[in-house]
Formats: sequence, structure tokens, C-alpha cells
Amino acid sequence: MLLPAIAGALALGFVAASAGLARPQALRTDSAFGFRVGEERRYVLGPPDALASGEVAEWWIVFDGLVEQGDTRLADFSFGHERLERIPGALRASEQLMSVQVEGHLQVTLDGFPVRVEFEQRFAQRGENLAVDSRRHVVFTYNKEDKRFRKDLRIGTRDWDFKVSIPGYRNMDLDKPRGLYAWMPSALACLGSGRRICVETDPAFANPGLLSIALPALFEHIDPAGDAKKVEREFMFFMPAGIPESPFRPVGVGNWMARERDNFANRDRYFDTWKLKLGPSTDVEVGPRTMHAWELDVGYGIDQAYVEPGGRVVRVDLEATMDNDKRWIRLLFASEEFTSPDDPAQRCCR
Repeated sequence: MLLPAIAGALALGFVAASAGLARPQALRTDSAFGFRVGEERRYVLGPPDALASGEVAEWWIVFDGLVEQGDTRLADFSFGHERLERIPGALRASEQLMSVQVEGHLQVTLDGFPVRVEFEQRFAQRGENLAVDSRRHVVFTYNKEDKRFRKDLRIGTRDWDFKVSIPGYRNMDLDKPRGLYAWMPSALACLGSGRRICVETDPAFANPGLLSIALPALFEHIDPAGDAKKVEREFMFFMPAGIPESPFRPVGVGNWMARERDNFANRDRYFDTWKLKLGPSTDVEVGPRTMHAWELDVGYGIDQAYVEPGGRVVRVDLEATMDNDKRWIRLLFASEEFTSPDDPAQRCCR
């Protein structure tokens, strides 16, 4: 992993959450969504010369297997995200970077519908964990009876729960359930920006591995004898959100509480639809390798994504912004050495 090297330099540490992250026993016999059981996909932000000094972001996802829930089989994933981001308005150089670490679990039906998303966010600065409010534990659970998500939120020693209604959508069946997928590419906009901190729209859910869970629904429309360039499909995505409060000050019961209870506004906050469209196949550089993959048009700040026929996302090119040059998120290979010149950790801390 990249951040442990940086964390060592900054004396940052991460202790996995001990509360609420346990999962049922997986049936380690099958594959799903193009993942083999036990397969890990790891992604990194780059290229190094497009990143600010000290900036790092990395994502990972592991398919843990299938689990039984009543008469339903669910695909069980672990996922995580680590980054260093700039703190707006920091006066001293030693306070300009914050470490953010996210670890969680995702359970989806074999149609890709998220029935449970659980994650913990931790924030640290200058080698020290912040106040107790800097540790947030969030769980979204789909209730098939009332066809809504329940959001359970714990910050420090306090906890709340909220109901999140799901908007209607022509490709969705909430009785099945199917037609909804977890992914949040819009959160990529705050990566690398000194204007704000990523808290609520956490880039942890812009993990390219989460996009892979939606792709079988796109691929099923491909005619082997036809033209993949004409394949497109509209998707609705569920975008899990944390809490829109700074980790640097205690969480009160002000505006964020009213926002959490605004079910009408939450339809835009947690859900969005857009089209995924396959383009031509092409050779693309992915770190030390050249791979053959399909172009995938996504939008939402993504210039171009590249996916293999099995659904593995190998690279996501981000659009340039006022704050950031053109960058990418690419697949890391198990054979890569993290001390290579392409390693942002070396660029940061050498």
C-alpha cells in the first residue's frame, strides 16, 4: 500500500474499526461481476507530476465471496480508500495535510443492488488522531418492507438514524431488488482541490472497482456479432454520504441534522442517473503495461474510462479543472514495486 509509507513518515497510524464491521461467513466457491473470490483490485491516483507535493490517493476492493441471507445470495466485498489532502486555510506547513482513511464492507444482490453499505472514516493531522468526532461510522441498510434505506450514523459516542427514500426509476425493481448500483464519481471533483475538504461526498465511493459491479448490466446488451460502440445504458447510482461537517470541530445539531431529515433533497444527494456508453477498443498504457480495453464514456468529471471485456476497470482519466491538471486513476499490479519512480510516496517523502 502507498499510504503506510507516508504514514510512517508522518507518524500516522490506522487501527481497523472494531465496532460493527463484522460480516457473515462467506461461501468461498463462486465468482461474481468478473471478480474471482479473494481477488483484490487496487488503484492509485497519478501521474506523479500532476499531483501536489505530498498528495496521495489509493483505492482497493476485494471480493470476499458469496453469503446467504435467508433465501438470497449476496456478493460480499471489502473496500478501502486512503488519501492525503490539503487543509484549506492552514497557517503552518505542518498542518497543511490531513490523512483520511476509509474502510468498509458492501453487500449487493447478484443483480448488483446494494443492500448494505458499512464504512468507517478516520481523520488524522500532524501524526495525531483528531478529536473523538473525527471517527465516523456509517451504515446504510436496505429495508425491503418499506423500500427505503436506513442510515445509521455514529460519531464518537453519539449516534443517530435516518430514513432515505429511493426515487422512482424505470430500470429499477425494489421488490427484487435490482436496478441500483453504488458508485460516486462526482466526489472526484474535490480530490486535490485546496478549496474544500472531501467529507460528505467521500471519494472512497469513486472506487473504480465499484463501477465494475454495474458493468454486467451494460455488457448483456452486446451482440457478439454486432458493434460494441453502439451499446449504451442509463444507470441509477446510489452515492453513500457521510456527514457534511469538518472533522476539526465538534459535530453539533445544526444544519446537517435538518439536511439528513430532508427526504426530498436526499433524492438528489444520494441518487443520480447517467448513461454509460461503450466506445471502440484500443491500447491504453496502464502503468508499466499496455493493455487492450474498451473506451467507456461516463461523464461527471471523467474524460474517459477504460474497461476490459470481463468488466475490470483498468484506468479512469479525469478531466482537467481550475485546481488540477489532467490526471488518472489506474490499476496497480501485484508485480509492481512501490519504491519505483512512479510511486507518489517516494515523490512525497524522499
